Amino acid sequence: MRIIATSMALYSLGAAARTPQTEERSASEAGSEVNSENGFGDIIVTARLRKERLQDVPVAATAYTGKDLALYNTESFTSIAARSPSLGVQPFSGSSQFALSLRGIGTGSLAPSSDQAVSINIDGVQFSQSNALRLGLHDLDRVEILKGPQALFFGKNSTAGIISITSADPGTKFEAMLRAGYEFANERKFVEGSISVPLTETLGLRVTAYHRNQNGWFRNDAVPVPSVQVPAFLGGQGEFTPAGVGPSTPTGPDERETFVRGTLVFKAPDQSFEARLKLAYSDFDRKNGYGFVTQRVRCLSPAGPTFVVALGQGSTDCKLDRYFNEVHFSPGVLALDPRLGDDQGRPYTRQRQFLASLTADFRPSDQLTLTSVSGYHRLKDRISLTNAQANISSIGTFSGIDLEQFTQELRLLSSFQSPFNFLAGGFFQHATNNQDNSVAFDAPYARFFSGGFFTGPVQISNYQGRLKTDAWSVFGQAIVDVTSKVQLTAGARYSEERKKAGATSLPYSFSPTTFEVPITPDKRKFTNFSPEATITYKPVDNLTLYGAYRKGFKSGGYSLDAVTLAYGAHVPAG
Repeated sequence: MRIIATSMALYSLGAAARTPQTEERSASEAGSEVNSENGFGDIIVTARLRKERLQDVPVAATAYTGKDLALYNTESFTSIAARSPSLGVQPFSGSSQFALSLRGIGTGSLAPSSDQAVSINIDGVQFSQSNALRLGLHDLDRVEILKGPQALFFGKNSTAGIISITSADPGTKFEAMLRAGYEFANERKFVEGSISVPLTETLGLRVTAYHRNQNGWFRNDAVPVPSVQVPAFLGGQGEFTPAGVGPSTPTGPDERETFVRGTLVFKAPDQSFEARLKLAYSDFDRKNGYGFVTQRVRCLSPAGPTFVVALGQGSTDCKLDRYFNEVHFSPGVLALDPRLGDDQGRPYTRQRQFLASLTADFRPSDQLTLTSVSGYHRLKDRISLTNAQANISSIGTFSGIDLEQFTQELRLLSSFQSPFNFLAGGFFQHATNNQDNSVAFDAPYARFFSGGFFTGPVQISNYQGRLKTDAWSVFGQAIVDVTSKVQLTAGARYSEERKKAGATSLPYSFSPTTFEVPITPDKRKFTNFSPEATITYKPVDNLTLYGAYRKGFKSGGYSLDAVTLAYGAHVPAG
């Protein structure tokens, strides 16, 4: 088992400039918050946890306001990536995660227990895995994409960059929005609404809800295939394959999604205290596995159909088009593990997420702000696949993920009317990640995978993996205005992270007993010191030149999926 820790250093030189002729376009394309007092439409971002103009921040960043996202009818992060240079967001086949990359840098392994190099921050809560993207798309105030190592300001595991998402807060006036749509090719219907109410002069409430359902733009051409006698050259001994049981759904992806977020904001009359509570829930269901992601194409030979084609192994029209194969599971597979199919025996995907964040700002003086950000996240994810991705219904896998994390950050920020300012803080995370995996085969595949020992249905793997993470870090930054045009900053974060892994093999066809799978070592500790320094020069108000050195860190980890491969058919001694 490989355990890898990575660090990255980045040297960069940059320049940012805007003119009155280009400012309006830039604000529309990249704005986070627009301040038009000077007539140029300044773009305000929080890349350094301070409200600053985008052109003043020595960070390569792209930002969008909620109005920008609504203007382009943005309802997925893949569409955001299409308009964001160097950002890649791709759904990953066989997983509920997304493959994220910035400037070509990402994480090769998308195992649910592996942290990614591009991290996500939603309303101040840090995530190292991309499942959380479903919680951060609707009714947003801004999205900031920061490129390069971001270890200083955003928790952990940001070696390639970070996607920072801030949802909208209630305003001082009543607001309401309702929109709906229908997409013909996809047969997709959605409705989205939000309402913002100032309950009192100091208390505001905002509620957002979204629901969609779709039948999908791919057509399922799977058909019930007849039983076929397995030939001797493939190991057959007179047995027949199970008859096909028909397509899972006529079209795909057949999906349903519901999202709800509530925001409650309290602001003291004297501006000395402000608290923001956000509760979000996401419910996602797909009546398919991931069979529609890959189309299996097989061209017939002049001699006629091959044995594999007769089994239904892929479309036979020899074309790459809108057709895929996905069927119900065979009764033999479902009898081994009912989790492999839904209530109708179909492959499926189910995901439930809950996120709670509480941000409190206490201002003991006009020059100091003490901020606390508490976050709780819960994920339940279930995926069932017919791995053949064809008419074959006799192979099935199940994967379950239960992830829970609590994070806490404290930071003190200064805003002195002097050449010197600072930021100091600390971060803590406790997380648990539990996984369930099962693989089952019906006859005759059971004979192939058991070396002839099993002739009927066989479950070749059934295990539970566990990963516990405890991490903490301290960080700080000093900002010095050398002159009115030159600024120096220096900062660093020290991180310490401990991970403990475990796995249990549950009863299955090769072993009737429960036993612990040995993992050596089962504990690891990772430490890192990530410094950062920049020099910024502003010859004029609308031009910024900067040079920066940054170092990022991503801790190592355990791939719990590897336990399936290494110990899936392991029988303990004695």
